[in-house]
Order: sequence, then structure tokens, then C-alpha cells
Amino acid sequence: MAMFFEEISTDIEAYCKKLETLFKKNGPINERVALCAGMLRKIAATPKEFDKSARLNVKWIGDELRLIVLDKKIDDVALHDLCQYLSRIARESNLRSPYKAKSPELDLLEFFDYGKEFDNLSDKENSDFIWASIPKYIATDYLEGVSDREKGFLSAKDDWEAVLQGYKATIDSYVSTLKEQRGKFNFVYLSRAFHEMHSEKKGELQYAFFSMIFLGMVVVMPLVYQFVVGGLITTNDGSGFSYVETGKILSLLGLEVALLYFFRIALKNYYSVKAQLLQLELRLSLCGFIESYADFAKSRKTKDVDPLSKFESIIFSGITPDEGNVPSTFDGVDQLLKIAKEIRAK
Repeated sequence: MAMFFEEISTDIEAYCKKLETLFKKNGPINERVALCAGMLRKIAATPKEFDKSARLNVKWIGDELRLIVLDKKIDDVALHDLCQYLSRIARESNLRSPYKAKSPELDLLEFFDYGKEFDNLSDKENSDFIWASIPKYIATDYLEGVSDREKGFLSAKDDWEAVLQGYKATIDSYVSTLKEQRGKFNFVYLSRAFHEMHSEKKGELQYAFFSMIFLGMVVVMPLVYQFVVGGLITTNDGSGFSYVETGKILSLLGLEVALLYFFRIALKNYYSVKAQLLQLELRLSLCGFIESYADFAKSRKTKDVDPLSKFESIIFSGITPDEGNVPSTFDGVDQLLKIAKEIRAK
């Protein structure tokens, strides 16, 4: 029924031409013919508008109206019914329009004016219907439309919520994955930092080792020069050490003490760097399975409040030299001083 008037617009034009042939006849029927012809011509001019604005009456009386138009009925009964049908269409169309009624709708509505005296009961019932009942039906139609739109909105809202919940679940999974990846990358960056420190300390250890070897050779070289290259230190008469030779020996011992001091510093530095390397290697090893340990601790439900606290205390603690096994810088110096005093006493 949505395309009712548009489908029969051509038939309406043909029917209007046949109605105009009745104007030459005299009688009360001519007024109804003029009202019907004017309304039908307006409908034929804008059929889409009346399909929309008179949809209730199209549904109620569309079939009867079609039969009159297609069969081109012009008898008194058909014209009487046609006039009533068109008055209903005019009334509904006018109520759905924001403008006041104009001709030909106004002419039809005035013909069936409310409270008017009619010659027959059918016209009076039609007048009561178009003025009292049609507004109620139109209001009901609007409310049903609002209700249908509300249901459609609620249904669409539920669909949107379901879609949004799906999007939220997907986004939450992405966020969880990103957090996990971020944690892994943090361990990667931490491990990389330890690797860089380890590489630096390896170079430093190599430098400390060669420094220690060099200073060890320097400590030995004066003794080798004095006792191997320079020969034994004796006086001309063989009676003992002279004061000059004693001074040389004391100078040599002082030089050896100083060189030994620096050698011990180099030795201490070597052991210190080595201890730091061991600590860095421990941290690198922990970074390799710290995440697996955390998952394992959670799965076993350990009593520790924070299963990573022990790892954190190691990984994020300062890297300090372990001096426990390194000899003190001046170990043995007292013994050298005693030897020097004994030589000087002789």
C-alpha cells in the first residue's frame, strides 16, 4: 500500500475526465462530483505525498477506492462513497500537515462539517468519523511509530553494546599483551645494560691485568739489574759494606717498597674488577629466568609476599668490589723495614 496512489495516478487522471462529463447534468450530485474531481486531481498531481500523509485510510479503504477508479464508476452510490472516502483522505492528510487546510481539502471538510445537518445517516457517521475518530487513530499511529522506533533503538543499543563488549575484550587482550611485551622488553633492556657494563668491565679487567704484570716486572727489574748485571756489592778490601754501598742498598729497598706499593694497588684493582665481573655475570644469569621464576612462584603459591624481592635485592643492589680475599696494600712492609734496619746496623 505504500505506493498506492502512485500506482493508480494514471487511472485517476482518466477517471477525472469521465467525472467532468457529469458537470453538464443538473442535480444535487454535481456538488459531490466537483468535490471528488478536485481532490482526485490534486492526488494525481502529488501521489507520493498522499501515499505518505494518508497511509491509514489507504490501508482501510484503498481496495474500495481502487475499484471505483479502475472501473470508472459514476453511479450515485459510487459517487456517494467516493466523496466520503476522499473526505477521510483529506482529513488525515491535513492533520499530518503543519499547514491549514486549503481547497480542495477545505471544500471537502466543510461539506462534512461537524454538527451539520445531513440528509442521510451515512454522511453524518462519516462526519463524526473524520472529526472525532481519525485524530485518535493518527495519534495512535504516531505512538506506535514511536514505540517501534524505541524498540528498534533498544535493539540497536543491545547490538552496539554486544559489539562494544567484543571490542573491549579484544582491546583488553591487546593491552595485556602489550604489558607482557613491555615487561619482556624491560628485562631485555636491563639485560642489555648489564651486558654493556660487563663488556666495559672485561676491558677494564684486561687493562688491570696488564698493569699488574707490568708493575710486577718493574718491581723485579731493579733487583735483577743490581745483583745480576751490576754484580755483587762489596768493598774494595772485602771487609764489609761501605757507607756508599749501604746507601745504594737503602735506596734500592725504598724503590722496591714504592714499586711494591703500586703493584699491590694494581693487584687490588685487578681482584676488584674481577669481583665486579662475577656480580654482573650473576645478574645476567638472573635476568635469563627471572620471569619464569615469578610465574613458577605464583603457580606454587609461595609464602613470600613478593616472590621477586630476593631477585630485586640482588639485581638492583650496588656493584661493589669484594675485598675479602685481596691482601692489604701494606702487607709485608713491616718485614721489609725490619730487614732494612738489620742491614743498616751491620
